Amino acid sequence: MFLAGNNLKAEFGPIDDHEVVNWLGADRKILLSEIPQMLKETELGRFGKYARYRPSYYTLRIGESYLWGGNASLWYMARIVMFVVAIYLTLLILSSYVWWPVALFGVLHILEQNYWGDILSRLGPSEIYSVLGLPMYIYGLIRIWNPKSTNNRAMFIMYFVGFVICVGAKENFSFLLIPTLLLSGRLIKEKRMSGWRLAGSIAMIGYVTTIFASIAINTLKTSSDIYGADVSIASRLIAYIDSVKNIIDGFVTKPMFFSAIAAMLLILAYIPRERIYKLFMTSIRYAAVAAAFLLVGASQHVYYGAIFPTNIRYDFPILVIPTILIIILTKYLVAATSDLGLKIARPAIYLGTLIAIALLIQPTHYLETRTKSIQNVEMTTSFMGKLRADARRISENPSSPLIINSERPIDYEMISSLQRFLVYSGVNSPVYLRYISNPDLRDSTLGQLLDDRLRVVADQGSSEYIRGFTAYNDQLIMGDCYSILVGEVESESCVNLSRY
Repeated sequence: MFLAGNNLKAEFGPIDDHEVVNWLGADRKILLSEIPQMLKETELGRFGKYARYRPSYYTLRIGESYLWGGNASLWYMARIVMFVVAIYLTLLILSSYVWWPVALFGVLHILEQNYWGDILSRLGPSEIYSVLGLPMYIYGLIRIWNPKSTNNRAMFIMYFVGFVICVGAKENFSFLLIPTLLLSGRLIKEKRMSGWRLAGSIAMIGYVTTIFASIAINTLKTSSDIYGADVSIASRLIAYIDSVKNIIDGFVTKPMFFSAIAAMLLILAYIPRERIYKLFMTSIRYAAVAAAFLLVGASQHVYYGAIFPTNIRYDFPILVIPTILIIILTKYLVAATSDLGLKIARPAIYLGTLIAIALLIQPTHYLETRTKSIQNVEMTTSFMGKLRADARRISENPSSPLIINSERPIDYEMISSLQRFLVYSGVNSPVYLRYISNPDLRDSTLGQLLDDRLRVVADQGSSEYIRGFTAYNDQLIMGDCYSILVGEVESESCVNLSRY
């Protein structure tokens, strides 16, 4: 609650939340019979035609819209609950491998990352579903992997649901297919693959294949990702290398590095010859696990060309990996010293890990996440306050045209959002877009794309991407009209309402 509790006082905001109010409409409710059509109008109904394909994201989001409606507090409470459950599961997972204080410090290190403010203080990001789904999947997988574990049916359900949530909320979690295949192979080899497990495993493989195929079809047509960025192997490899450098600079401190080296040298100094092979095999096993997590980081660049860290939601899950690598190193040192008959070294290893993680944690980051929630309350209440005032003003003369004015491609989502929120607020006036295209602001491939779309809406009215508008013409400003300003644009011919 310290990190995100303030969000319970927040309202809907202009970014992403317009999808919710669009589904709710002026009557502010969703009927069960309306849900199939709503799903069809999302990415689910555009297989191979869009750069993203997130079945579980839209299923869960529309489901939440049905349950929580227009009550933003319930939306944020749901996110806090998902976050708390995810953290609890993460603590259980880590503490099953290392001493629980080390696991707790690992969780605290994960929680201090800057991206939490972006995930917890917005309703739109799909990451919050993956934050819950990922530990559900991992916890279930670990329990099923162990043939001696109990309650396997419940664990398989957790594993299955976590997979469906993760991969269908963020396509970059498609790397979970690899551990899924490994577990399936183990179950078959050990003759533990029951009929229902086999059906679930086949469904999981088919699910991720469908998602990947939809994105691949679109990418082959456009040669770019959702943000208009280059998808060539060379560009993604460069981004990955730069990300690794940045992450190492941010996480590997000199005390941690030299402590790890000292521990390695200490182990090497006490290796009896008869134990070398056993230690070597232990080292190979843990190195393979560490390499697998590094490949997870590389997989993030398949879908996103960003250079990490970004300090926003895109850093999840890649910035969890350094913490996991610390836990793997700790577990390795414990196993290695055990191989050498030096179990007495275990307390020192755990103490060293606690000190290393403590040195990495920056308490001010927790305050930054909390500050994001406070800023979110201020931003959303201001936005909804202006919107309600504008809606009341417009309702005084509903036949007068309402003109939204803009000149920047970056205003694309705000423009669409305003139209949807006005309908949600009961405004029935005809809405027009007056868009003054500024070539100096078309500074990227994405900017050019958005500029083109906005010009189509202004000239022709509603398009495939933005609906609810009528074609604009200069005769509209000759009579009574209302004007909403977006960005720095000006309008002197109509009654100016708020600026967004």
